[in-house]
Amino acid sequence: QEIDETLSPEVLTGKAIELEYPKFILFSVYDTLCFLYSWDNPGGFYNLHNLKNGKHLGYFCQRGQAPNESAGISPLFQFYTEDGHLKTDLLTVNGALTPWDISGSLSSGQTELDTVFRFSWSDVCVFPYKAYFRLPGDSILVFTQPDLPFNSTTATLPRIQIRTLADNKAVREYRLFTKPIEGLENSDFRPDSFLRLFASLKPDNKKEAIAMGAFPQIIILDLVSEKVKGVRLKDTPGFSPGHERDYYMSVQCDEEHIYALYKGGEPQDKATTVHVFDWEGHLAQKIKLDCPASSISLDPVSGMLYTMYINQEEIYRYRINTKQ
Repeated sequence: QEIDETLSPEVLTGKAIELEYPKFILFSVYDTLCFLYSWDNPGGFYNLHNLKNGKHLGYFCQRGQAPNESAGISPLFQFYTEDGHLKTDLLTVNGALTPWDISGSLSSGQTELDTVFRFSWSDVCVFPYKAYFRLPGDSILVFTQPDLPFNSTTATLPRIQIRTLADNKAVREYRLFTKPIEGLENSDFRPDSFLRLFASLKPDNKKEAIAMGAFPQIIILDLVSEKVKGVRLKDTPGFSPGHERDYYMSVQCDEEHIYALYKGGEPQDKATTVHVFDWEGHLAQKIKLDCPASSISLDPVSGMLYTMYINQEEIYRYRINTKQ
């Protein structure tokens, strides 16, 4: 389904909040908490701040080989509450999925981890899952990142599956791509880069929004009916195996809308546009940010949209209005 992007943009002005230790690669927001993720943090992979005053709350999820440590850990994909505590799930390179008790960690000042689920994803992909979401019951929705090409020109395809949490068995697979991408022998562009995906789960757990990084397309996957809708921007350059362009950089969603950070240009360009789609794939709004962003996060509590640009000291909060 091709859509016209000529909708007039709505310019929004964000409220800047200066963070005490702003170093990050990716970030997530929940209520008054900001989670900054970086493997270069001195005290842990996650650096937490209070959004009311920008103050640092501590480092969590330590790097290492000791108990409750890991050589590598995943970004945050999803928050949930259990027994009155805010929690999220972490994936580690050690082959484990571990619920992180965030409320308990903030109370004690140290990382509080729950029961560890140990399993290997080596039968699915080389690296830990690119994205992961817990579904109702004993199941998880997982996205693989494309493994490195087996040769220099052919990309392997990403996989999207529902698997059991207890023993990591495949229950269902959604095949979005059927043909591998071919690159060029002497190009700096790796063909697997074309299949960069960003994903966000609808709060009712029935649909998934997927944004493509190197192609101007949003994919809406119905997890129940298995129907797939692709929404592609009209009159935008197509894929070229010899030249990589950046399109969607990040995606978030709520019950009504999908919010996708859009760059639409060369790697050196900065993203200042957010496309807002409804779940039928219609472009409902085009937001123009007053400050560039490299990632966005939608707070599920307040409904506020937060943006950050890598290595900047501020996080920006936007009040969005998608009621038509």
